[in-house]
Amino acid sequence: MNYSDYFDVKHKIELLKKLSAQNAIPDKFLPVLEKLLFDKFTINCFPIGDQFIYRARKNEYGRLFTDIGELKHPRLSSAKGRMNDVGESFFYGALCELGTIYEMVPTIGSLFTISKISTKSGILQPLFKIVGLLDDYRSSITPKNKTEKTIYNYLHGEFIKVTTNADEYNSTIAISRLLLSKDIVAPDYCLCGLAYPSVQKARGVANVRTINIGMKGEAFDDNFCIIDTFVYCLTDEEKTYQLNEINRGEIEEDGCINWMYSFSEMQQRMRSGLTLDGTFVEKLRSYADQSTNC
Repeated sequence: MNYSDYFDVKHKIELLKKLSAQNAIPDKFLPVLEKLLFDKFTINCFPIGDQFIYRARKNEYGRLFTDIGELKHPRLSSAKGRMNDVGESFFYGALCELGTIYEMVPTIGSLFTISKISTKSGILQPLFKIVGLLDDYRSSITPKNKTEKTIYNYLHGEFIKVTTNADEYNSTIAISRLLLSKDIVAPDYCLCGLAYPSVQKARGVANVRTINIGMKGEAFDDNFCIIDTFVYCLTDEEKTYQLNEINRGEIEEDGCINWMYSFSEMQQRMRSGLTLDGTFVEKLRSYADQSTNC
């Protein structure tokens, strides 16, 4: 396929959009995507370096998470996600705490746990292929021509689209499968996953665009580890929403989480309006006995 032929690219993108409208299974997208993405077209990568990854999980009723296995990724996914099909193990995170909070969309008064994740020592440097990031200073992507811009626009639109049913993820599941099946040739680096823009700005939840990370569960286990955990409660302070850190956990060698306060101790401190560092927040008191997400 000749990528100087703008109309040929447009035609293939229209075929992909028709497949999306038909809720076609992911495998149906692959032949068209293969021709679209791997003929004179470059998928950029970036090394994560010393950056941390963050993941948030809502706390279950009346308890703290006890093991990092509860916080990293499901062994087998029970539902489709933006990059995974049912039955696949997939990790989703963000490159900042705000990003992972945006993705979770916590309710006022809810308790949730954020994990801080680091690259394991002594491994190859993890690389992430960039998809859907366009006109963003973090992506280093500058389309060479109108044809290439059209492809980037398609990827961008797919990864930030607001879905109404799980089958609308089939196109991005297919894109992810294809890109992750193509390894990279770069000494000292290994391909771990994909980086893509958060959809929450498109939903109107966020006022800034944050960057998400997605990778297969085995890639996470091989290359990353949870190094810190924090429990937060979100309160409405009238003019602003406030994140209140109320507990912190250390990770033991066996993966168990050693919390500074037990659940009952944390709840008692909330009844007194106390954050982890002893700051008084009046509105914490009203959420102490709800013990979970509102």
